[in-house]
Amino acid sequence: MGAFGLLIAALSAHDTQRQKLTYCQLGGDKAALGSATSFGALSPYLDVANLFQFLLAFLGQRR
Repeated sequence: MGAFGLLIAALSAHDTQRQKLTYCQLGGDKAALGSATSFGALSPYLDVANLFQFLLAFLGQRR
């Protein structure tokens, strides 16, 4: 399970860096920052769900 935790940590770091860059690029546009904040809050959950889906497809048995 150590590799899984490391992967989640790497995805979290990537998302945090992407949110920081988005914030700097948007500047003071409050409407755009509102939607970027919503996406930034949803992004880690989507990462975990996509990773879980990938693992199910990768480890699942096919007939």
